[in-house]
Amino acid sequence: MLADFAEYAAALIVPLLLIGATVAIVVAGLATVFQARNRFLRVAYASLGVLLAVSSAWLVLYATGVDTYYEPTHVSRWDHAQRFMGTWPVSLALVGALATSIVLFASAFSRVRGAVTLVAAPAAAFSCFLLIFGWFALTAGH
Repeated sequence: MLADFAEYAAALIVPLLLIGATVAIVVAGLATVFQARNRFLRVAYASLGVLLAVSSAWLVLYATGVDTYYEPTHVSRWDHAQRFMGTWPVSLALVGALATSIVLFASAFSRVRGAVTLVAAPAAAFSCFLLIFGWFALTAGH
């Protein structure tokens, strides 16, 4: 049931990831140019962290869903990805997004600003694109 929801949520999550990547690039520019230590960056980092964490959970649910191309058998999208291009893009996307999400949360709630804070936003943009690539790896190949 949750896997079916994940299939319908793809129409919302993928555009949100594109918007999140764009916002991450803007935040990276603001953090670099202004060395901002204000509330805006904290909210932006926390929001991007939530987006990546929720999108990672969505990608796991999407991977467990039944691939309708193989009906009447019950082949999951993960099984299909193993046959097509392998599951490495999905694994890479999940590990990258979850690690970046942890860094973003740490940056949002830490008082110390350093090099990690400047790298967090570009890493978030890259992770958004990785999650889209992971979704494509689960969907493509028919």
